Amino acid sequence: MKQKIKRDQPKIGLFKRPETGALLSLLVVILVFTVLSGTKFISPGNTASILAIAVEKGFVVLGITLLMITGEIDLSVSAVYGLSALFFVIFSSYVPVIVAFLIILVFALFIGLINGSITVRWQVPSIIVTLGMQFFLRGLIYFTTKGFTRSFRSTDPFLSIMAGRIMGSDFRISILWLIIAAIIFIVVLQHKPYGNWVFATGSNRELSKSMGVDVNRVLLINFSVCAMMASLGGMLSAARFGTVAATHGEGLELEAIAASVVGGTLLTGGYGSIQGALIGTLLVSSLRSGLLLSGAPAYWYIAFMGIILVVAAVINMSIVKRWLVR
Repeated sequence: MKQKIKRDQPKIGLFKRPETGALLSLLVVILVFTVLSGTKFISPGNTASILAIAVEKGFVVLGITLLMITGEIDLSVSAVYGLSALFFVIFSSYVPVIVAFLIILVFALFIGLINGSITVRWQVPSIIVTLGMQFFLRGLIYFTTKGFTRSFRSTDPFLSIMAGRIMGSDFRISILWLIIAAIIFIVVLQHKPYGNWVFATGSNRELSKSMGVDVNRVLLINFSVCAMMASLGGMLSAARFGTVAATHGEGLELEAIAASVVGGTLLTGGYGSIQGALIGTLLVSSLRSGLLLSGAPAYWYIAFMGIILVVAAVINMSIVKRWLVR
């Protein structure tokens, strides 16, 4: 019988929470790029573009944040993202879009179970397991596409709903799908017993097992959810653009990890928040858009991401050592 476990994440003041640092960083980024771009950064068109990018990345970030709280990581999310988008385009030519959607979600669930099972049963570090899976799936993408772009042939209404094109092509509500997903994650992590088990697993697995938590089951579920969220993001991106390239989603795993860490999640597990992950996603999306509007070369985005990731990790560890370690 499982005992009630209190999550090892005590309540702390607003200005001591890592999400607050991420929010302040986001505000600074918005202010700086608004000045540099001559207010183009905050124009309705660019704001809509940032939100659209954040939606697709946000699903991946939510999934990987859930997994990182348990102390694991998934480097295959970018390949799952790309392969799901590709298969969604291909399958939608032969079956109804909603059927293709469900088939690919089950496929992603299977990928997550493979990652989790190898990690749990053979105690192979998840970074190695998922890196191998990423190479395999990315190779499958190149084999399937032969390097060419695939496009949609379907006009199914469900496709428009996924892309957020309702009541006209200019009325996009795809951000609602991310908000709904985030609310579900927040409720589960903060108000349900499973959330306690997730934080406990990331904090101290042996203690969690002694208190009745099925740690292996928690890990398998989180690996599966992580893969499914990456799949959802990939299919939404395919619905939005209508095409999928062989390189679709490449590098997304690092952006997702960076967004999660910027939002306060620790790579060591046991600490993190969905709210912070969403703020981190907006920051990452804003950074890319702001640099382009400011006339900076595209490769500067990668450089800035590296700096932000390291700085965020240092800040997060400092907060944990100062306020959480007793």
